[in-house]
Amino acid sequence: TAATEAVRSGRPVVIHGPDEYRRRYPANAHWLEVGGGKSLVSWPLSAGGESIGVLVLMWTEPQPLNTAQLAYASAVATMVTQALVRARVYADEHARAAVLQAAVLPSNPEPIPGIDFGVNYEPADVAQGLGGDWYDVLELRRKLVYLAVGDVVGHGLPAVEDMAQLRSAGRALALQGLPPAQLLAELNTFTRRASHGQFATMSIAVYDPVSGSLDYASAGHPPALLRRSGTGDVTRLRGGHGPVLGPVEDAGYTQGRLEVAPGDILVMYTDGLVERRDQDLETGMKRAEGLLAGWRDGVALGEACDALTDVLAPPPRSDDVCVVALRFGA
Repeated sequence: TAATEAVRSGRPVVIHGPDEYRRRYPANAHWLEVGGGKSLVSWPLSAGGESIGVLVLMWTEPQPLNTAQLAYASAVATMVTQALVRARVYADEHARAAVLQAAVLPSNPEPIPGIDFGVNYEPADVAQGLGGDWYDVLELRRKLVYLAVGDVVGHGLPAVEDMAQLRSAGRALALQGLPPAQLLAELNTFTRRASHGQFATMSIAVYDPVSGSLDYASAGHPPALLRRSGTGDVTRLRGGHGPVLGPVEDAGYTQGRLEVAPGDILVMYTDGLVERRDQDLETGMKRAEGLLAGWRDGVALGEACDALTDVLAPPPRSDDVCVVALRFGA
C-alpha cells in the first residue's frame, strides 16, 4: 500500500487518482474504492530517526496535490508526530510513576503485634491511579510504632517521586530514633535540597506501647483525631505543629504528647478528606469528628476508613484522599 511504502522508504507517497493507485498497488486498490478516495497522500512520521507511523490524507474529489497542499500535509504530519511523541513520553512517565507508587505504597502493610490499622487511599486521578499523598506504618526498635501521613503539592511523576523520597527519608530517620519534631526538621532540610521544588505537608506520630504515650508533630498538616474507647469522645491533636515542609529554611517544629489507652483509635488523613471547594476545612473536620464519635469500639478499621472517605469525599474528587486509622492495644 501507499502507507507501507511511505514507512519503508521514509518519503511521502503522492497519489493523484485511482488509476495511479491501481497501477502501483493492484493488490490493495479495492480499499481506496470502498472509501471513495480520488486522491491520496501518505506521509511518514518519524522521531529520533525511528519510524513511528504514517499519516494518510484522502480526498473524495480529484486534487492537483500541488506545492501548497503538500506543504499543508507536511505541517499536519509534523503536528501529529509531536503529539505522538508527547503521548509516548506521558505513557512512559505514567508507567514509571505507577511502578514507583506501587513499590512505596503497598496495599497491605506489614502487620504489627498489638496494633490494628486500616487504610483508604483514593487518588483524585482515578483513571491514572497516581497521587502525591502517602502513608507509612512501621514498627521501630523497642516496639515503638511509627505512623506518618503526608501530601506533596502537585501531581504526576514529579509528585510521586517527591512522595517516594519523603516517605523513604522519613522511614530512615524514624529507624534512627529521631523524635517527631526533630524528624520533621530534618525532612524540611531534605525537601529544600532534594525535591523538585514542591512543598509537602506531613503528620507524624510515634506510639510507645510500654508507657502508653503518643508523641506527635505536624508540618502544616491537618491535625490528627483521637477517638477514646468507651466514651467515643474525639479530640484533635493540636500540641505539635510547624510550617509546611520546604519553603522555610531551618524551620522549627514543636512536639505534643498524650497518653492513650487500649482501644483508643488514632485517625490521620490528608486535607482531601475534609476540604472541598464548597466546604472549608473547619466544617469538614467537624463532620469527621462526628462520624468518628459514632464508630463502635470494635469497628473494622479498613471498612471504617472506606466509609469515612465515601461520606466526606465522594467522587468526583479534585484532590487525593488518604486516611489511616490505628487502634492501640489490639
